[in-house]
Amino acid sequence: MISGGSGPIARIGPEVAPPSTGSELRSPEGKSLDELSRDATQSPDPKARIDALKSLGQWGDEEKVQAAVASALGDQDGEVRGTALASVQGGGVSIPLEALTDMALKDASPKLRLHALDELVERSEPGKIVEQLKQAAEDPDPHVQALAQRWLRRVEGQVRP
Repeated sequence: MISGGSGPIARIGPEVAPPSTGSELRSPEGKSLDELSRDATQSPDPKARIDALKSLGQWGDEEKVQAAVASALGDQDGEVRGTALASVQGGGVSIPLEALTDMALKDASPKLRLHALDELVERSEPGKIVEQLKQAAEDPDPHVQALAQRWLRRVEGQVRP
């Protein structure tokens, strides 16, 4: 579970295949992938954005899912960002590393920065993450600093000049 905003967030992913009605896939709520993507990024209600992100996990790693999740990582609501990050963790949804880097270095929530930093290291090649880890090692939060310093020692040990 990830907590970032107002409460814990469970991991979401493509565990359940979406039901099919003819040629267009629909969620259990009857929404199409386009509708869910729109809700996840444009709904004025954070709960609706969270629910849409959770439903998007049913589609796996589709391009629209990736775009919605990457956008939600920068959402103004911490719980929406946490839900988006949960969908990324463990290889659930692929997103550009820049989106994870931004979250790991700039998110308002130290807990989300911690989780994003872990995921960033997990998805990056050791030699390409050193500068980001050095930045995170200067984070105002001592937990983020400590994690970044641990990762930096490990990564620098793997990188050979």
